Parts: sequence; C-alpha cells; structure tokens
Amino acid sequence: MSVLANSLWIAGLAVALAATSYHYWLSGQQERRFREQVSDLQFRRLVLTGLLLVAAGMALAGTGPLEVLPAVALMLICMAALFHLRGRRQHHSAG
Repeated sequence: MSVLANSLWIAGLAVALAATSYHYWLSGQQERRFREQVSDLQFRRLVLTGLLLVAAGMALAGTGPLEVLPAVALMLICMAALFHLRGRRQHHSAG
C-alpha cells in the first residue's frame, strides 16, 4: 500500500509540474502573459487532477485522522472543482 500511496502523490506532483512547465512555455510561444495562460481550462483541469492524485496519495499514506482528513477534504475540493469545470468550454478572446 505504501508504494501505491507514494506513487500517487509523486505522479500528481509530476502532472502539476508538467502542466505548469508546458503552459509557461506555451505562453512564450503565443506571446501571452503567463497569468492569462494559467486561466485556461486545460491548465486548471490538469493542475486539479494533479492535486487530486496528491491528495489520494496522502490519504492512503496517512496513519491517523489528522493526516487523512485534510487529504480527504482536499480530494473533495478538487473533485468539486473538476465537476464545476466539466461543462465549461474554453473561450479564446480575439485580441
């Protein structure tokens, strides 16, 4: 169980880091401010998915309620945010 838990949070951090790195690079390619780039739905979904994996790993690795409950709370927040973003579409402004 420990290997699975650690794999989840490491994978989650990797997803969030890769999303941040890619969107930082993309902002330079598209000559957009990084602040504008991270407001894209694709970035938000990737970072929330990464945080969800981190929280799942933390919950599985937790040994007591003070470690597990915050991780479960983070999982619920991430799932609610992903559900909220589910129906939204990307709007690109021409300008």
